[in-house]
Amino acid sequence: MKRIATLLALLSVACSIPAWSDDIGTWTAIAPLNKARGGNSVVYSATTGKFYAVGGRDKYNPPGTTNIPIEEYDVASNTWTNKANLSVGVSSAGAVAVSSYIYIAGGLDDANAPTAVLQTFDPTANAVSTLAPMPAANASHAVAAIGNKIYVLGGSAVGAAGTTNYCYDIAANTWTSGAAVPTAVRRVGGATDGTYIYLIGGTDVADAKLRIVQRYNPATNTWNAIAPLTTVRGGPAAFFDGTRIWAVNGEAADFLISTEYYLDGIWTAGPATITGARSEGAAYSVEKQLAIKAGGLTGAPPEVINKAEKLSIAQPAPTPTPGVTLTLNSTSLNPNDTFTVDLTVQPLTEKFDAWGVIAGSGGIMYSFVLGKPADLYTGGKAMATRVPGLPTAFVGQIFTIKIPTGVAGDYTVIFELVHEGTPPIAPIANYESRKAFTVH
Repeated sequence: MKRIATLLALLSVACSIPAWSDDIGTWTAIAPLNKARGGNSVVYSATTGKFYAVGGRDKYNPPGTTNIPIEEYDVASNTWTNKANLSVGVSSAGAVAVSSYIYIAGGLDDANAPTAVLQTFDPTANAVSTLAPMPAANASHAVAAIGNKIYVLGGSAVGAAGTTNYCYDIAANTWTSGAAVPTAVRRVGGATDGTYIYLIGGTDVADAKLRIVQRYNPATNTWNAIAPLTTVRGGPAAFFDGTRIWAVNGEAADFLISTEYYLDGIWTAGPATITGARSEGAAYSVEKQLAIKAGGLTGAPPEVINKAEKLSIAQPAPTPTPGVTLTLNSTSLNPNDTFTVDLTVQPLTEKFDAWGVIAGSGGIMYSFVLGKPADLYTGGKAMATRVPGLPTAFVGQIFTIKIPTGVAGDYTVIFELVHEGTPPIAPIANYESRKAFTVH
């Protein structure tokens, strides 16, 4: 009986082990913000290599001031530094980095009234300016950018749940309207993977907290619903880590410490944060492989906080560029069809021999002839030997033939580079390509 109890205890521990990927760490505390704030954004600037806490209000009830400085976070020194104040202090706005600037759209001003102002912060010059205002005031929305366009989604002119869809063209300094958000939301998380924009959770017109995720395709100006969150989240933070869309904290019956991420059509639990909050900011840096969350509201009664945390999310190892790439004009051929094979070879410093062959069921049947794309050798023969190296990539057609009659069967085109003087059985790493085709 004692051994059974011990086994059950071990199983319980095993089942409690986090299920997230090995490349995801755990949330740890970092230096707190200089100024507590809620309804703020966090943005990463690739130009400066720093994170920025932008906007927010320094007290929740009664509402405090929005006249607070932008703060810059340096990962190396673990410090927040006060920067310029916004021209118009705002909370419940939204901020996004595009090129060298950070754009802050709308929000609630110091009098707690929605505004249409569009502000831009130059972190290098530590300067704030204003651009063309939105078509109407808007607050409690999500903001995301794809290319040279900035999208303001959800929220409304009175700060309640709404279906706003405004698009700002940076180059033209103009606004247009897109397809309305299907379900009116406010306090909604927003993130983009570069193709779609995800509106995550939020609250509806009855102030009910939501699980829904609404996805927008700017290219087609269309919306669709995707898999819902595993839990309701009012006021979550959100970001994209290069692979996954994240929903961070938010409010259900209480302030959540949980996180979850969207990958391959499903939401999976991520590591819990130290502090639960809503209306906080979060951002991810691919360069630093780090997410930062800061500020927000928590507690009972809720109050703004200055707490900040970080999460390491490693990027997968990049897939190496193939040293050799074969391209066939067709993999299904008939007699008298023209068959061509194109080749790309990446630079290589060492000496090598090159082999290009066509193999059938009986082994090597033909070899390519270097410089004679219309001819083939019968049997195996090196294409080129004692090549001193390839300083630049080669791109070209290595042969073109008209398929004769009487050769039906399955074949494979093989091209590989081998170390000088070695047989074609051990290609140089990454310098081999095989493509199958059929002659009918």
